[in-house]
Amino acid sequence: VNDYKDKIIFVGSPEEHKLFVDIVGEVDYYPTHKLIDLAKIISGCKLFIGNQSFPYSFAEGMKKNCIQETSSDLVPNCLFERQNAYLTLKENSTEYSKIKNFIEMYV
Repeated sequence: VNDYKDKIIFVGSPEEHKLFVDIVGEVDYYPTHKLIDLAKIISGCKLFIGNQSFPYSFAEGMKKNCIQETSSDLVPNCLFERQNAYLTLKENSTEYSKIKNFIEMYV
């Protein structure tokens, strides 16, 4: 977050944003009260980073550049392999240097 905080916005509920900020660090928040607002934000992004969630499904449907933080505790049911998607479970790595290299390709 510190490396990219001026290029990041968070979408999700206010509670999710607070939890994210408490754990990871401060990032701007963009409330999306309607699905069309969420779709527009994701459509306009250069890179979507998220977990196995509804916003990720929008990004996947749009074939956006993505990093998916895949939960190994849940059923890994959102693993759509493609060149411009980094799936932490499939890549078998949450190593920051690998993720940063992926980010740098698209941002």
